[in-house]
Amino acid sequence: MHNDIVIRDARLDEFPEILRINAESSPGVTGLTGPDLTSLTGRSALLWVAVANRTVAGYLIAFLSSASYDGEEFIWFSKQMQGFVYIDQLALAEPYRRRGVGRALYAALEQWASGFACRSLSCEVNIDPPNPVSLAFHVSYGFAEVGRMRTADGRYVALLRKELRDDWACAR
Repeated sequence: MHNDIVIRDARLDEFPEILRINAESSPGVTGLTGPDLTSLTGRSALLWVAVANRTVAGYLIAFLSSASYDGEEFIWFSKQMQGFVYIDQLALAEPYRRRGVGRALYAALEQWASGFACRSLSCEVNIDPPNPVSLAFHVSYGFAEVGRMRTADGRYVALLRKELRDDWACAR
């Protein structure tokens, strides 16, 4: 299926589908309202959708390390390292899970990050409530745990990082 996936910027008319995918992916991702999504879109480096069979199969929201963003996990990474792309959310519609959509989004993100000379990708995965499928996916994709934290909303998360290139310095 990987070759049949198109990764592109999300359109405003796709926000209801993104919110539906977000809701069905809870508690693996933080729940979003329409205003939340609009606010994140205005501050994030990107909001992409993966389209398969003319259907939004998933989405990805990411920030450059230089962003002005108050997400507590993002702040943790900002205090620990520089030159990263922070993946705030990656969520897939149920029929498209374990079908290469997440890998396609991450492959596109790595290529995009190289244009900004970023050193790594970073994200968090829930340990409590547990999200073993996401953790296994991230480990298989080359992410390694660099820390853990209890969030203000009560989750316990593993903080993950994937090295891209040591000689790059993330622009912007």
